[in-house]
Amino acid sequence: MHQAVATIDNVSRQSILTAIAPVLERSRAPAGLSMPISAFHERIPMSDSNAPSLEERIAGVVQRLLAEHSIDRVAGPDEDLRQAGLSSLDMVSLVLSIEEEFELMVPEVSIMPSNFRSIAAISRLVESLRQTP
Repeated sequence: MHQAVATIDNVSRQSILTAIAPVLERSRAPAGLSMPISAFHERIPMSDSNAPSLEERIAGVVQRLLAEHSIDRVAGPDEDLRQAGLSSLDMVSLVLSIEEEFELMVPEVSIMPSNFRSIAAISRLVESLRQTP
């Protein structure tokens, strides 16, 4: 029964995030030069001592989204993700993917373009959410 409730909640959350996607929409700038994608496609287990940093994990999520659109480039930590090629709907997927990757819920008040503008901005958000009881 709890699983059914969680599924309904996730569907409702995804519907809400999809509905606010136009708010995240900005004019799309050209992506610029492409760079080859490094080994960010696979989620790396956190069990070994060489586990990726918070920023590396977020970069992996971003790279997977870029790869889904055949965008062959690596987004830098401070690069605007819209300029890298992510659309407003991709930003909704990014919010959901970050929640899944870090097993947390991003409060609706925190779902704003400034918090998802770059890998560094997302890192700051996730870090603050992890510190909040």
